[in-house]
Amino acid sequence: MKHLIRSVASWLRGSFRPHRYGGKQAAKSQPDAKRVGSICDVVIGLDFGTSCTKIVVRTPYERDRAFAVPFGPASHASSLYLLPSALWVSDSGEASLTSLRNGVHVRDVKYYLMQSKRDLVVTGDDGPVTLDSHAVAVAFLALALTHTRRWFADAHKSSYADFVLDWQVNIGLPSADFANRSLCHDYLRIAAAAWHLSAASDKIDLSSAKNALEVQIKRDDAASGVGGFVDCQNGPSAEVKLIPEVAAEVVGYARSHLRDEGLHILMDIGARTLDVCSFILHEKDGDDRYELLTADVRELGAMVLHRNRVEVIRSTVPDQTLSKLVHWDPVEPIPDPIEQHLSPEPERVLLDRIQDSDLTYSKKCSQMVWQTLIDLKTRRDPHSKRWHEGMPVFLAGGAKDMRFYQEAIGQISSKVEEMYPPCRGVLPLAMTKPDNLEAEISDNGYHRLAVAFGLSYPETDIGMVTRPGDIEDVPPRRRAKPQRPFVSKDMV
Repeated sequence: MKHLIRSVASWLRGSFRPHRYGGKQAAKSQPDAKRVGSICDVVIGLDFGTSCTKIVVRTPYERDRAFAVPFGPASHASSLYLLPSALWVSDSGEASLTSLRNGVHVRDVKYYLMQSKRDLVVTGDDGPVTLDSHAVAVAFLALALTHTRRWFADAHKSSYADFVLDWQVNIGLPSADFANRSLCHDYLRIAAAAWHLSAASDKIDLSSAKNALEVQIKRDDAASGVGGFVDCQNGPSAEVKLIPEVAAEVVGYARSHLRDEGLHILMDIGARTLDVCSFILHEKDGDDRYELLTADVRELGAMVLHRNRVEVIRSTVPDQTLSKLVHWDPVEPIPDPIEQHLSPEPERVLLDRIQDSDLTYSKKCSQMVWQTLIDLKTRRDPHSKRWHEGMPVFLAGGAKDMRFYQEAIGQISSKVEEMYPPCRGVLPLAMTKPDNLEAEISDNGYHRLAVAFGLSYPETDIGMVTRPGDIEDVPPRRRAKPQRPFVSKDMV
């Protein structure tokens, strides 16, 4: 019933809304811009990752089809659906997702953005080059969005030729950063500026990206708001929304027969960061609610682990050839164990030092997870049924299957059973490929697209997320005062 109501609302919205598409930009995003028919809502789920970006396009009220976007020549060699989060910039500032002659390759596009560092330094042929990290992010996202609309128009022209497309862009944000309102504002402005740039210009460079961001900031200041509806006079307009990734990653589970309301933990193991959060899933007034109880993100990802190992090797065996390991592609699975990639066979002293380094790193990861568990048990949700049954944990991120992290999780699970009986420890929850996702991937490969798939739902279907700061702690239960036994006169 809820989806029927939304479908009707979408139809009514389109029936009374003026047609605002025109010009050559409309042709880039409309399968057939000359034919004006019913409104078709199209949602772009944009997972802007540290190592790679993934995009899923969904038409929620027309057949509810979801399409993973392939990136052709710009995609990573391991998958058409993985776009390295990197940018090529020419001497003149022209931006490209593919290699440019005499251009500089800008990595860590998202890292600098999330660290609020405006100066991004890269090494070019003539030495260090300093770029504006926010302009770089706008240019990268604008190119990705331009490619997405063009691909959709070309690949699905026959299916959607009779519709006028109404766009929404949902961009994800890690759970810990969702609590940072200032960062949320920057992120949303950058996404809105990227859409505007992608719709308004065929040529994208850092100068136009910086200008688009400045215009967006002025527009927000004038409206006393941030982001939201991006009205493009010469191209497709869109609603741009910021969605916490925790809700996007588990929305498929929340809408499936596996749904079990209550406390959950999500561990997202990425290239640079380990994101651990906890939330309560429940329903209110027909909508899903995610009460985000704790959120923690630290630089304990797989690529950081790899670099720690490389430094141990470098300091122990200075003459070891490490060029391949030093420049390891962060999108590729991290070598685990790393000693298999060394030649000649490493000596015992090196293996021991790698093991010691791994043990230190594993303790940091375990301490992070334990901090979440302790917070939950002592103040955030101490009376949850999970402490008697088992703690459901979603494992997500590109490095979730690494042996290193799997062993750490196994040790934590055993400790939970020991400390909080009768809890049965950690209960891993798998993410399986949805039937309505059109992508040439296996169930094992779906986790790379899980966030983008969840983000491709309309915002109203994902549900509402409450920040940790808006949720009070649960006070401990008061122990009843022991009552003195009744003593009658006859008992004296």
